[in-house]
Amino acid sequence: MSLEKVPALEKLREMQQHKLIEVLRTEEGVDVRETNSDEFSGAVRMNGLEALDEKGQEILETLVAECRNYYTGVVMDDKFGADHTARRAWRELMIQKHGHAFEELIARNKLRANVFSRISSGINILVREFDAKGIHTPEAEKLRDFQKQFPKLVEKPFSFMSEDEQLEVVQQVDVVARGVLELVTEPKAGVRVAA
Repeated sequence: MSLEKVPALEKLREMQQHKLIEVLRTEEGVDVRETNSDEFSGAVRMNGLEALDEKGQEILETLVAECRNYYTGVVMDDKFGADHTARRAWRELMIQKHGHAFEELIARNKLRANVFSRISSGINILVREFDAKGIHTPEAEKLRDFQKQFPKLVEKPFSFMSEDEQLEVVQQVDVVARGVLELVTEPKAGVRVAA
């Protein structure tokens, strides 16, 4: 068992994150909104996707991990808007003050395009695997539908969108991430997933 998955360490990491969020809210004036629970932390189901080879299974597992990270992420509004230079300087200061805990929190911020682009890439790669293997089960078709539902950021790059536009994209990606997780994971033990 890797140290990352030891329940006591996970609980400690979660407590550190909550404490850091409170510090950012009270001392830094940052709006940090926690979003969804980890109700989809169960095992990956291969139902309908059994034809995937080892490489395909690894792609699916990576996609599930990215969807979990995104779905349970935070929305962090640091009030810097389009001033990326000021944001970078502030982040460096926060890393000096709070260390790895801040880096982990930033990595979970849904308002960073690279956070959700991993889901888009993962779905695209998985669908290419389906196409190469001729997999057309209902589960594979549903994943193809999620690929089509993923927000297309063609007209305007994410960093040039207004906060309201960005939050709309976050909601759309949340729907896709949740859909993927509902389709291919077991719910967390003791959790009943609402339809």
